[in-house]
Amino acid sequence: MSGMPGLSRVELALRWLLPTAVLAALTSHFWFPDLPSGATHDTYSVAAEGQKAFLEVVVNSPDCLGAWRTQQPLSEISNWADTDLTLCILGPARSPTPEEWTAMMSWVSSGGRLLYAFRGDKAEEIDTLNIRYRPYTSAIDDTLPPHTRLANSQQIAWWSDGYLIAPEANSLVTYDGQLQAVTQSLGSGQVVVVASRLPFSNQLLTYRDNGLLAYRLLAAAGSAEWVAFDESLNVSGTPQVVQLLLDPAIRPATLQLIVLAFFYAWWNSRRFGPGERTAPAARQSVIEHTNAIGNWIWRTQEGGRVVKRYLRTVSRQLHRLGSETRGPQQTLDELCRRLASEDAELGRALQTLRDDLPKPKMSRQTAAKHLKTLMAARQRLPQRPF
Repeated sequence: MSGMPGLSRVELALRWLLPTAVLAALTSHFWFPDLPSGATHDTYSVAAEGQKAFLEVVVNSPDCLGAWRTQQPLSEISNWADTDLTLCILGPARSPTPEEWTAMMSWVSSGGRLLYAFRGDKAEEIDTLNIRYRPYTSAIDDTLPPHTRLANSQQIAWWSDGYLIAPEANSLVTYDGQLQAVTQSLGSGQVVVVASRLPFSNQLLTYRDNGLLAYRLLAAAGSAEWVAFDESLNVSGTPQVVQLLLDPAIRPATLQLIVLAFFYAWWNSRRFGPGERTAPAARQSVIEHTNAIGNWIWRTQEGGRVVKRYLRTVSRQLHRLGSETRGPQQTLDELCRRLASEDAELGRALQTLRDDLPKPKMSRQTAAKHLKTLMAARQRLPQRPF
């Protein structure tokens, strides 16, 4: 803290807060953390239908050299995925578009490997592989064991929303006589298609040999050394509000706006350069207050009310002198009794006031004349301490 005398630790931290935020926003252009999609069935979720357990199984397997999540666009998969990679798309929130399917099949033909699982009650197709997914139209018995050579069928639970039609593929799992998982070659690559994402869910992986079956379905694609779990379809297929601004397509513009906002806040949170001296504000004169009240009385034509209020002040002074007055007329009677014999002119003015006071309207000139009379009468009264 040398060189900054007088600054507390809190003040020093606040001084460096905004510059640090600006630096973090600039760094985010080059590295940005993966954000969960908000779906309950993705590899971030620990819910029953989530797939985080399967990700951990792959990461901790002895054959795996590296496993990660990716939100890279599938339409550009040839630019970011090597052909020794196995890409897992397990029941995404939305299905790939025709453009994305074309890019993925081209990548598979070059040697890539794909594990894809369908989900939901909508019929879908993979035209390049001639594989079709059809949802069940009625409930099925999910207590039957599946038929597979990948694991002990009696130690496996299989749940599915549909079945596959794949005349050119090799069967891996069947259930109640219908295809559930198949594998098919395409060019130099391999594809494994599963009719359900549930065998990869956290809930089913806890049942006996289901973890072994899920891993062997992955290995059936050809290799489990380098594995990527796609989250781009979950992110783009889940309704979003704020996270839409952090979509990779518009994230640079959002970060630029954040940087500008931080710079603006920094600019307005501290002084740059020497301080400016401000002249003390001039006090208002009492005359201005008096003029303002007079202006208000003149505009509202309330001269009679002002005279009556002044009579209350005179009445309180008479009360201190020992006189009991209970209204404006009694106050004027008492003033006449005390002062008429001393000053006849003042007595006549007070009598005129007595005649004008009951009138509903009193002009400002008349009110001013009566106020002068009351002031003169008040000065003639003897002064007593409070």
